[in-house]
Amino acid sequence: MQLHHLYQQQRALRIVPLLDFASQLQHHNIALCYLCPQKEQDAPSTLTETLGELLLSVACPESWQDMPLTQRRYHAQQAIALSSLLRDDIFTLRDNILCPVKE
Repeated sequence: MQLHHLYQQQRALRIVPLLDFASQLQHHNIALCYLCPQKEQDAPSTLTETLGELLLSVACPESWQDMPLTQRRYHAQQAIALSSLLRDDIFTLRDNILCPVKE
């Protein structure tokens, strides 16, 4: 089964609580932060892919762990391209991350 299908199957159980948690943090004035890449022009795509990898690793931990490290970014990019639900979740999570921390 492809990674984006596994993501959609596990979303309600594993991802919705994570997104709710991120939303509640923002509601209570607790900021989630991320490290901003040194190359500012790479920041949006890198953040999108990184958040995609995070969500995929939470939703599909067994498949993610079995995947070689060198192939994870590629498979994350493919899942992001194939799943509008994953893209929406990435944007939701990104909206709850308030402040970049410069490396």
